[in-house]
Order: sequence, then C-alpha cells, then structure tokens
Amino acid sequence: MKRVKNQSFDAKIITLFEKVCDIPYGNIGSRNQLDVYKQNKGTYSLKHELLKALYKELEISVKDFIIMHPFK
Repeated sequence: MKRVKNQSFDAKIITLFEKVCDIPYGNIGSRNQLDVYKQNKGTYSLKHELLKALYKELEISVKDFIIMHPFK
C-alpha cells in the first residue's frame, strides 16, 4: 500500500474513502466517530461521520443530505 504522505491530493481523497469503506459494520455502543477508528467497526451513519470529519481535515467542503428510497 502506498503511503498517504506521498500521494496526490485526489489519491488521498480516494484512499480515505476506501479505508473507511473497508471498516466492518458493527454496533460499538458509541456515537463518536473516533471510536469507529479505534474499534475498527461502526454503523453506516458513524462511518459517514468519520469520513466527513476526515474530509473536513483536508478542507474539502462536505454537505449532509438525506435520500428517501421506497423499499418494496
């Protein structure tokens, strides 16, 4: 795996996404996104919050939104 330090800005964005995506799903009994990193598991909403926080650290503008989907 390449070191993030030597990656281009775009590659860092992709690497962060892939790393968070690879964190296993699981309830950790916490609503703190840092705990997702520490325990290497988390709910989908917490993984989204972790990715959002990481992107903000890179000064990437992020927005929250909800998409409704009718399940049949």
